[in-house]
Amino acid sequence: MLSLVMVALVAASPQAEESSVREAACRKASVSGEATYTIRGALFFADGGGSGYRIGVTGTKRILWVTTKVEPPVPPEAAGKLKSFAAVVAGHWTLVPIRKDRPGVMREVCIVSVDDAEVQARKSGAAAQQGE
Repeated sequence: MLSLVMVALVAASPQAEESSVREAACRKASVSGEATYTIRGALFFADGGGSGYRIGVTGTKRILWVTTKVEPPVPPEAAGKLKSFAAVVAGHWTLVPIRKDRPGVMREVCIVSVDDAEVQARKSGAAAQQGE
């Protein structure tokens, strides 16, 4: 009985409701038709077009571009933690692909949510390129 009550409380939480609203908005913006997926990575600021947010996928050289098709581009629980170019927010990111994956091209994604988010110092050089 207690577990049923806990499930009901989690399902009704504002964060769960916000995630479902964001996911619906991301799905509406997507032209890829691909499933939502979760990766471990680090959100960081980048110079350049679009939202200025990127996610380095841990253990790879892959960089994902965070779309501006859903506002705000980053959920508040992550955006509030990223305060400078010298930091990253590492965590498990749930994403909706906006465009199909193409080798050698930064993939556009929409962030649904982040779990286990923690602020870390931004690495430079080879470590940053490896997403470590």
